[in-house]
Amino acid sequence: MNRRDLLKSGAMSAAAMAVRSLEGFAEDNSSATPPFFSTADVRWQRAYDRALNILANNVQVLPRFPNPVLIEGADYAGIWQECGPHESLVYRHFRPDVARNGHMTFFALQRPIGHESAGQLPAAIKVSDVGYGQIQMVVPIASTAWELSQLTGDDVAAMLPYLSRYMGHATFESTYYYVHTSPDFMATYADITRQRQSLLPQVGF
Repeated sequence: MNRRDLLKSGAMSAAAMAVRSLEGFAEDNSSATPPFFSTADVRWQRAYDRALNILANNVQVLPRFPNPVLIEGADYAGIWQECGPHESLVYRHFRPDVARNGHMTFFALQRPIGHESAGQLPAAIKVSDVGYGQIQMVVPIASTAWELSQLTGDDVAAMLPYLSRYMGHATFESTYYYVHTSPDFMATYADITRQRQSLLPQVGF
């Protein structure tokens, strides 16, 4: 998909999202075979199996979103934007639907147009409440959303309206400028800019 096509589809997706449920975007389950690990070392095998079991038990449905997400676990009964989308991205090998949900739950609870903090994404979505006050950004959700879309074949343009509002952008093109900084997009971006050298403004430092 070239840049103009993506921006066009982003605009179309913005309208479509008004009549399309968020859970519909995340209910597809990939048929890909998950990673398999087997060893003759009993201790290693036990540790691996126990880790997978803990992760599986941490896949839970939170009160304000209908689909399962990967929570932090232990004393942290919820998902935090600073790490949750990245962790769910890694877990996609076992549950691609959970990886999608780990992003869409933040978009679903984004503060709406008309709110004094319109566009703000939650910092944490917990069993007890949804917090908006603190974000210790580790991995930008725009980057993990892009990477997930490339790995699963999802339409990243469906997420652009949420990311654009979150970043306070007037157009999807402004948002796309930042999405392209994802390392996994560089190869694709090189092909785009090779043909259109003037697409992005030159920035001096």
